[in-house]
Amino acid sequence: MVATVVSIEERISGERTTRRVEGDKAWLCGLIRSRAAPGVSMICGRFGFGDALMLTPALRGLKELLPANPVHVYCTSSQFDLFSQNPNVDFLVGVPRVLLTPSVFDFMTRTYPSAVLMNGIINGNPEAELANAYELMARRVGVAPRSLVPEYHVLPEEMSRARQALLRHGLRPGEDHLVVLQPKASSILRCLPDETLVEVIRALVQRDWKPIVFWQEAEIPSAVASHAFWTARDAAGLGLRDLCAMVAMADIVIATDSMLSHLAPAFDIPSVLLYGPFDWALRAAHFPKAHMLQSVSPCGPCFQHGGRCLLEGRAIPSCMRWFRADAIIAAVEAAMRGSRARPAERAPVARRSRPRRCKLCGHTAFLPYARKGAVHYHRCIACGTAEAKVRRRKEADGLFLLSGKRARRRLEMRGLLALMQTVNALVKRRGRRLLVLDCSADRRIGVLALRGMRARVEPWSPLMPRPDGAGDGAGSGATAAHKSADRDVVTMLHSLPFVRDLDAVLDRLLARLKEGGHLVLSTFLTDDIKVPSVSPVLVRRVPGDIPLIPSLKGLDALLGRRGLRRVWSSRIPGQPSTLCVFVKACAADARPSPRARGRPVPSGIGVKWISTVSEA
Repeated sequence: MVATVVSIEERISGERTTRRVEGDKAWLCGLIRSRAAPGVSMICGRFGFGDALMLTPALRGLKELLPANPVHVYCTSSQFDLFSQNPNVDFLVGVPRVLLTPSVFDFMTRTYPSAVLMNGIINGNPEAELANAYELMARRVGVAPRSLVPEYHVLPEEMSRARQALLRHGLRPGEDHLVVLQPKASSILRCLPDETLVEVIRALVQRDWKPIVFWQEAEIPSAVASHAFWTARDAAGLGLRDLCAMVAMADIVIATDSMLSHLAPAFDIPSVLLYGPFDWALRAAHFPKAHMLQSVSPCGPCFQHGGRCLLEGRAIPSCMRWFRADAIIAAVEAAMRGSRARPAERAPVARRSRPRRCKLCGHTAFLPYARKGAVHYHRCIACGTAEAKVRRRKEADGLFLLSGKRARRRLEMRGLLALMQTVNALVKRRGRRLLVLDCSADRRIGVLALRGMRARVEPWSPLMPRPDGAGDGAGSGATAAHKSADRDVVTMLHSLPFVRDLDAVLDRLLARLKEGGHLVLSTFLTDDIKVPSVSPVLVRRVPGDIPLIPSLKGLDALLGRRGLRRVWSSRIPGQPSTLCVFVKACAADARPSPRARGRPVPSGIGVKWISTVSEA
């Protein structure tokens, strides 16, 4: 095996020593075996430049929690300089990527008594689309730092080399107004277009700013080639740590979702950060002097990390092309005044629509959740309900999105019929009147599933008057006899995710239900979706648009406001769905007796008895 160069930094008696050693995989495993000891905390992984800085608050929290325990970090050679000189790291190893194979990571985690593997924590992790990256890093390490601001330490000789490089090109740190720009990121989906960069540099020069552009490409925009300090051309002989020291001498930083967006708060420098495919709250929520500009697009945030835009087919997506030079300059002036941008000013590149409320709990805070083809889902922070961004189409009935019929037709009925035996034991009573709500011809699912209840079944077609009174409906489902509360059981099987006007349908449906009556409901739930990218609900197994994927907490809140509480729920065998039973509270007693509350339910498959239900 060909030997490679491994960088090692170690703190011995308060002094840090750095050396480079040639070694192969066997030598690396021997080093790991010799350094592993009880009481040593080891963190390893393949980090990006931004990921390395996002890990530093977790390292600080680990040292605060266990000050006597040494901290060992194994990273790639390119990220070695970002962890170097960190006082919270006692032993640092920079390994070439060719040696950091899955077998080596497995050997590390098995050899060290206390080891944390950080691979896959950001890219491809569905949880990273819901939680702040700094909080996610700290949670993986198992600490809760007092501050989540990144950390980076510069040496005096690095500051001296950076200052000399700037002076050679006529830039005087401390006297001139220096602004550092990083328009490019590791993924082209997070890069600022060159034409926007040219406009920004011209506007900065007109305002007597001296731009320093972090640029790695060989071709420099000719229109502003002489207006700025370009690192690819003017920083010859400087290393990564020297360039980071150059950032420490700047007055402000303008960057996309890249390394400098994390380096600026480490130096306590004001910054203007541009976010397109990623939500700003997942990256910059803990930056004290940052002004975030979030582009607002119909398809975003999409969390696509690499490649070309899946919707547009081009490298730089529309969300990054929406940033205007005047909006960026206005944010720079606001940052230099020391004023924090109000929430309404965080997206000046497009007009914000009014806040969207969760259909179930009414909360207004959403985070991106998943994508199904061209449909993007956002999840409510409060209850976990996922809602899709779909354009409204004109259907005949106006109440349902009938494009979901194909999805329901493919649902297997075997597990549903088995669970309906348990539902029968819950609500069975001779002479009960049943009302079935479902879409189109699929209402036969409820009729067949409850045929053993010996109840009077009355299917209710969705071809009924709209909530605003438009249309007179069709069939017997739109008669005046449907106004009285005379039904003991109401079913809503595989219809809830496809209801357009949820409040109107539920109000008219539950008005038919007696006090003490039962609502039998089956639907997809986010509680059953562990990994959205492989869930049958969000892949081809369940085709068609699914506008709403509720959660149990959201259903409890939605129906709790209407006087219903959940008494039973169970996953339907062989289906990505859950069957729930709700009871309508009586005026005299809204809760069952304690003795009946703990009574087991017979004939159940995968039965989950709800002993207590929290009220919204």
